[in-house]
Amino acid sequence: MQWVDLPACPALSFAALERLYFAWVPRLSAGMVQPLWSEPSGLGTLRLAILPLRWPSAIRMDAPQRGPERWSRPIRGGLLAKGHGSLDFELLARPEGRRLVVSVRGLDPRLPRALYYPIQSQLHERSTLAYLREIVRRLDDPASLRSLKAEGAAPAESPGPRAGDGGPAAAPRARPPS
Repeated sequence: MQWVDLPACPALSFAALERLYFAWVPRLSAGMVQPLWSEPSGLGTLRLAILPLRWPSAIRMDAPQRGPERWSRPIRGGLLAKGHGSLDFELLARPEGRRLVVSVRGLDPRLPRALYYPIQSQLHERSTLAYLREIVRRLDDPASLRSLKAEGAAPAESPGPRAGDGGPAAAPRARPPS
């Protein structure tokens, strides 16, 4: 679980937040893995396809389960994961703004634990921290912020202060190892 505290900002689109998260997949895989959504809106299934054939899938996910503060995508299997767990995005209200939380919950990796923790787990953490830093950077740039605002599908609205009431975003944080 990793998070960043955001200042008060306009409603953000979970679909846009998720697309930005998965934009890191090709970067981290040297272009070998690409996210493919079944619907342009992001509301259908999602798979991380291995190139050049786009098969097999590294990970397959169902359509997101959506709520006012949460977007959860169930993991259904693939080369890297058995059919358990979810990837969750949450926007939680705080007095000074919102907290964006990204977490992989209940994942049952196919790699043996001795390989998963030093390799796949570290990639999850590095990509999520890079993603959270990018969110903070985009909030400071009005042109980039427009691409994250809720327009149409699944706005990530949560109650809290309005624009102009918060301070700068905090540095991204990870949950301490347990």
